[in-house]
Amino acid sequence: MPKFYHGTDLVTARRLAGVGQETGNIRVDRGGGEFGRGFYTQSSKSNALTWALNNPRTRRSACVLELDIPEAEYQQLEKLVLDVRKARQLRQRLSNQRLKGTYLAGVDVITGPILNNASIEQQKFESQTSETLLNDEQRTRRSIQ
Repeated sequence: MPKFYHGTDLVTARRLAGVGQETGNIRVDRGGGEFGRGFYTQSSKSNALTWALNNPRTRRSACVLELDIPEAEYQQLEKLVLDVRKARQLRQRLSNQRLKGTYLAGVDVITGPILNNASIEQQKFESQTSETLLNDEQRTRRSIQ
């Protein structure tokens, strides 16, 4: 079962993990990054925490949301897989055209290297199908400090 990590703050991680009175769902229609608008995860727990520690919005209470998704369900998602060259090209185009907060590729998830650390893979979930998968009650979501 693949594990995915999302760097954020403690309140958001706990809410998305369903801890406490306030619970919430992951939303793919927010956020923006190297591959455009969507919900970002990565394969490295320590790098997700580093991201949260370096982000001015989350550094005071940096935390990681861990998600477990069954391999078979993840493999059914329509993916756009980018190598380093294609990831760089997409990031440059989105930056030049100021589209990081709006670009959608028309797939469920884009996977590719984090460009400042190409050994770590990131995932950008962008479709309603992927949002439903991430929010399924059978998913295990944990906040890790």
